[in-house]
Amino acid sequence: MALGKSTGGNAQNIDVNGSRDLDLQTRINTPWLYDNWRGFVLQDSRWSDLGAQKIQDNQAGVGVEWSNQRRMGWLLLSQQLNNDQRTGVSAGWSQWLNDYWQYGVKAAINSSDTPLRAVAAGYTANSANANLTWRQSESRSAYATLGLLDINDGNQRQTAALGASQRMMSGDHFVTTLGLDVYSEHNSKSGGVYYNPKRLLNTSLRLQHDWVTWRDYEQSLTQNFQLTAGLNQEANFGSASTYDVLYQHVWQLTRTWKLHYGVSWGSHVYSGQREGRLAGVLGAEGVF
Repeated sequence: MALGKSTGGNAQNIDVNGSRDLDLQTRINTPWLYDNWRGFVLQDSRWSDLGAQKIQDNQAGVGVEWSNQRRMGWLLLSQQLNNDQRTGVSAGWSQWLNDYWQYGVKAAINSSDTPLRAVAAGYTANSANANLTWRQSESRSAYATLGLLDINDGNQRQTAALGASQRMMSGDHFVTTLGLDVYSEHNSKSGGVYYNPKRLLNTSLRLQHDWVTWRDYEQSLTQNFQLTAGLNQEANFGSASTYDVLYQHVWQLTRTWKLHYGVSWGSHVYSGQREGRLAGVLGAEGVF
């Protein structure tokens, strides 16, 4: 769950006008059946208060997942619970080719990746994504992704991303990792009721430090600090700096239960206007 508040712009600006937002996701899995199969239910809620307008998108779904010998596939049927009550279908597949390379693909009809303001305007979108991961060891890895979001207002959003991570330092109780990420976006029909630049390129460095502050057998507390700083280049608006800071606690409560919570602050620029966002995050996962 993420609860945030954004500041910047004014009520007349479509891209930055200050808002409050909530993103809540819940997934419950069944036990594994016949060693390879399990079912799951998924809930995904997005909500935003833009001052003059309140937007929400609530979806619930049921799915099935299969996993065997480093291969995994899934199928999900979902239903939107408000607005046009559209039905969605999504599926995905991933596989490790060897100890170093993994690929994955997924596609969705009435995708949950549709921008929230586009959902409020009555638009829907279909999506397709592919990714490739290389992992030399726990210390070094890289990834590449390609994505297409086809929105029924006539816009096709093409995205691509590249990134790499390298462990810089490690000890008995800490790990420090440095990474580089590059993200690009192209929209065939720019402008409209949602943030939709013609071209966008973001390059950033990220630094992550994990410190195991306390441990007692299976229980532990890890403090996690992440700093990301980059340069955002948007067509017709030039370049601007961006940054995000995250601090959180990760509790390993038992062998099967984990809890994390934290706070983040970020500053980004949309259509030449800077927005600041303060957010709190909370999550839990475990096995009954």
